[in-house]
Amino acid sequence: MKTHELTGLAEAWLIGAYPNSIIVRELSVARWGGAMIDIAAITEKEIVGVEVKGESDSARRLPLQGLAYGMVARKMWLLPDKKNSKQCRKAKPPGWGELCIYDGVCKRRIIGRYKATGAPLMSVAHDTRLLSPYRLCGALWKSELVSLAGHFHLSLKNARKVRQITDLIIKHVPVIEIHDKTIALLRSRVWKKDVLDLRKSRNILTLDTQ
Repeated sequence: MKTHELTGLAEAWLIGAYPNSIIVRELSVARWGGAMIDIAAITEKEIVGVEVKGESDSARRLPLQGLAYGMVARKMWLLPDKKNSKQCRKAKPPGWGELCIYDGVCKRRIIGRYKATGAPLMSVAHDTRLLSPYRLCGALWKSELVSLAGHFHLSLKNARKVRQITDLIIKHVPVIEIHDKTIALLRSRVWKKDVLDLRKSRNILTLDTQ
């Protein structure tokens, strides 16, 4: 399957798995789009991403993507086309879960059977421990960084530029609190592109400027 076909199936899976989330394609997790998760669900507590590898995609970048995406997303899934699934599994970052296509539907891959019952043992995605305060701040717009600083009562008198505001936040705020506030800001964002806001059960297009 081509990448866009797999992405559509991954979107359907995320909708079913995270019904109160915002689904975003090509979610930037670094400033200026330096790294983008193919498709992600922004839930109330975390970002859950899916990396799609279509039939013509290479697995070479997976180790680097595992490091970069794990700095912002708490859970990551890999959805490879069956033609390159073998090489993708070898390169799959630790802690990532794996999805597959079965009868035209995206599902968690069966990786074994329980010895006692013979029930299928499904692939899982584990919480990452790689959260980076710089990467989290890099996922936000400048106006959102200002809001984050204000939430923690930080003075911006000597911090006007994005990097200065980011450095100020990182100096004074624990990474887990930056993570939680980032999630809240992303869920309250007026998006510039088409996203699926499942809290409203409708597709919305926003054209707000940064």
